[in-house]
Amino acid sequence: MIAALILAAGKGERFGRDPHPKQYSNLCGKPLFVHSVSTYGAMPEIDRIVLTFDTDCEDLVQTSLEQHGLVDAVDLVPGGATRQASIGNAAAALGSLDALDRNDMIVVHNAASPNTRAAFVRECIEAMEGFDAVQACVPDTRTVFERTDKVVSRVLPRAHLVYNCDPLIYRADVFARLIQTQHERGTTGETTSDTALELGYQLRLVESSYDNIKVTTRWDIYAIEAAMQDGSAS
Repeated sequence: MIAALILAAGKGERFGRDPHPKQYSNLCGKPLFVHSVSTYGAMPEIDRIVLTFDTDCEDLVQTSLEQHGLVDAVDLVPGGATRQASIGNAAAALGSLDALDRNDMIVVHNAASPNTRAAFVRECIEAMEGFDAVQACVPDTRTVFERTDKVVSRVLPRAHLVYNCDPLIYRADVFARLIQTQHERGTTGETTSDTALELGYQLRLVESSYDNIKVTTRWDIYAIEAAMQDGSAS
């Protein structure tokens, strides 16, 4: 079993609400989150899709899914106050994680990453063999400084740096342990990856193309629109 958890409950504070969070913004004729749901919904490998949503936007979500024929493709789950709470809510919708087989997989995907191709998701799934998790990434192309206040304290070696992108995939047993550990600790951080590394799990990196962008600012919308208009969308 492969389940995709699509996270669409974030507040998108760096993007701003206009009038809704970024994942509900229009991109090439449909909301960002619909692009992600459409991609996973068309993949026969994906057995279940759980979509978390901002409860303030429930009507918009329902209407959008109806308009694009996706109502039956997803299980809708209210998001939480934090990313980790939303992941926990989505995981709970799957039932008992302990009942999942070791070979089952959990795909975590940000709804604000609308241009992740199905072929790349399959590549990441295939890369899971022998690993605990797979993290998609793109190589760093910029010089990155570590700073102390307003002073450069260190130049980070670019050859060893990558940015994360979607998807992130876990073996089901690994995912279950991460959720349990973070619940016990009351973790509210941005990722599960740091906990996975702390617990000794191996995360394999799979390099993606640069148009697999997670929308963070309004400039990212323009970049993805350009990519899609060039015919590079999935």
